Amino acid sequence: MSKLKYRTMEELINADIPRPIPLLGSWLTTEQINMVYAPSGVGKSMFALSLGLAVAGGGEFLGWKCDEPHKVLIVDGEMGVFDLQERVKLLSSTISGIDLTSANQNLSFLAFQDQSTSTDWPVLSNDEDHEVILDRIRKEGIKLVIFDNLSTLAQVDNENDASSWNDTLHLMRMISRTGCAVLMVHHTRKGNTKGDASFRGSQVLSVLLSCSIRLLPVEGAGTSFTLEFDKFRNKKSRETDTRNVTLSEAGWEYEIPQLGKVYEVIEAIRSREYASQKEVSEGLKWSTGEVSKVLRKAYEQGLFTSEEKQKCFEEAKDVREDNQAFFDDF
Repeated sequence: MSKLKYRTMEELINADIPRPIPLLGSWLTTEQINMVYAPSGVGKSMFALSLGLAVAGGGEFLGWKCDEPHKVLIVDGEMGVFDLQERVKLLSSTISGIDLTSANQNLSFLAFQDQSTSTDWPVLSNDEDHEVILDRIRKEGIKLVIFDNLSTLAQVDNENDASSWNDTLHLMRMISRTGCAVLMVHHTRKGNTKGDASFRGSQVLSVLLSCSIRLLPVEGAGTSFTLEFDKFRNKKSRETDTRNVTLSEAGWEYEIPQLGKVYEVIEAIRSREYASQKEVSEGLKWSTGEVSKVLRKAYEQGLFTSEEKQKCFEEAKDVREDNQAFFDDF
């Protein structure tokens, strides 16, 4: 067994530590542990499979681009193999810009229903089975593993008992240590069919998450849901905006609601054209109350801070003074 590694602050600062590799957009990178959760039938498996296809084939999904194809493993605990085959055929045609040759080579499946009755199936909550999955990840150089779904694959005795998840969480940490990202597919709590509650089981699952994505059902044709990032460790951006998503015969479609005004205000302030909030409202032809409301939303979303706003206003005043001095001298 290797010895524990210690670093001084100086060693840490000066170490050549590689950055995590972007897998899809900038929000999904290697070494992350992530979760997507929703009530049954909303489309979380369709979402996860499509995301896996985009990463494996270098395509674009819901506005998130994969610049370089990477190897992906999907561990499926419940779907029939025929159904899985049909979904792959359907969804591979919905990913814009996908390289099917790369996807065919990079995307692999470990499905419970694909095994013989005499095959030992690895259970996530059993630490003796962990090496089966870790060995595959190391040997194949897999950069993203998707577990669909957590309840069928972990098989814990009591989902609400935090300690019941210890071995499962340990596996997720070990996978992350290999340089691979994790996406766990999970359900919301029973009885919350509108998806307005948290995921099923102990909230200890959220401790290690880089991000969690909640899918809220929306009435409509085909598969429709609202996608929300309800946890994100890094700085939020347009990539983590709420999305209204629909999967129909035309493929995946999405729109980003409401937050358009947030970015309009942020961009106006960052332009350094306005030296106060009142000037922003006059420039955008909005009421001062509307600007204040939108700014509060920006603060809540972690997209902007009052300190940055004030700094921009001060710099706008400095720019005006410099311009006025220039014209006075002229």
